[in-house]
Amino acid sequence: MLITKMHRLFVYGTLKDEKVRKAIFGREVSALSAVLENFGLYHDGSYYFISPCRGKIVTGYVLEVNDRELLLADKWEDVPLYTRKEVAVICAGQSCKAWTYTKDGEPGEEVKNPQFAVLSMEEVYKAVDVFCKNNHCAG
Repeated sequence: MLITKMHRLFVYGTLKDEKVRKAIFGREVSALSAVLENFGLYHDGSYYFISPCRGKIVTGYVLEVNDRELLLADKWEDVPLYTRKEVAVICAGQSCKAWTYTKDGEPGEEVKNPQFAVLSMEEVYKAVDVFCKNNHCAG
């Protein structure tokens, strides 16, 4: 039996969506509400990204993913365009370490109302379909 390491992954954009997670990871992945302190949420005209910013917070979810799923998340998040880094998030009232994706030092416009995405969910679902066809997601 193959044993894979599980990783915590803090997500704040498209991976917050259950349908997106299920398509990319090939299974339902539970999501726990979490907060990342001293980071701000920005967009570059197409995508959200987070970057260190004292006094700001970003809300999202912590997912438990295995090695293969973390690599799929890296591809989805376009590493190395984004950088995967370990951060401390507040989840269930406790601080825990989790991976997340950032664009440190990138200029962008602050997202004032995160419920309104840069892309429509229809556009996101189409992008997920193409991504999964190219990366054999459900497996």
